[in-house]
Amino acid sequence: MTESLSQSVSGSYLVSSDPIKSTQMLPTPVLEGPPKGSEPNWGLLNTPTGQQTCTQLEKENQDLRYSLKMAHCHIQAQDTCCQNLHIGKLHLSLYAKETKKLTGCAKLFSGRRGQHLTCPEFIGLVDIADAAKADMEKHKVNNKAFQAAKKQAKEAIEVQWKKIYADHVLALENWTMKCTQLTEAGITASQHPKKLTRAANHNYQQNFRAGRLAETKEWRGVTQQLVTLKWMNNQLNIND
Repeated sequence: MTESLSQSVSGSYLVSSDPIKSTQMLPTPVLEGPPKGSEPNWGLLNTPTGQQTCTQLEKENQDLRYSLKMAHCHIQAQDTCCQNLHIGKLHLSLYAKETKKLTGCAKLFSGRRGQHLTCPEFIGLVDIADAAKADMEKHKVNNKAFQAAKKQAKEAIEVQWKKIYADHVLALENWTMKCTQLTEAGITASQHPKKLTRAANHNYQQNFRAGRLAETKEWRGVTQQLVTLKWMNNQLNIND
């Protein structure tokens, strides 16, 4: 059984010990064109079921068989299209797994070709890579300090906010008690003091909006250096 499967085109993928790679395209099951024949006659579903002659029954039976055959062709074509979509998705997954993102010194040799390690262009690429790495480390340190300050300030604001909220609840209870006393005294609701409103908690966003903007600008600078490094590496590969 294994030998017969390995001799076929599609069965060899099931018994092979080598992993499937994105360069090995699986055979597509999609038809070359739309299924032959016309659409099924769905109007036969609404045919009245009264008394019919033998000839009419034979004609209806023949039409039903033909429509069922056409429906089977369309369902088979839809199934093969779904299989082809799954194969395409599998191929993309394999390609993404094989082509991992290059990091560190691997970016300097991304073209899979030799490089002159002493040429000024390559030395410039190394300098740019070192500068980008240093900026990345600096950005991580600054971001860590920013997150710590952000957490500390948030905790301080939460303490203040809880105090403001407790004071508001107490003031609201006093307002309710006062309104009850005025109502018992015969004073109409239109003459009652206005209900107290609680301030919105927007201090956190306003305090850190400027800091987040500065952090975003710094990150864009690091990204621009990485793009420049990739462009210069491509130019070296073209010149070679």
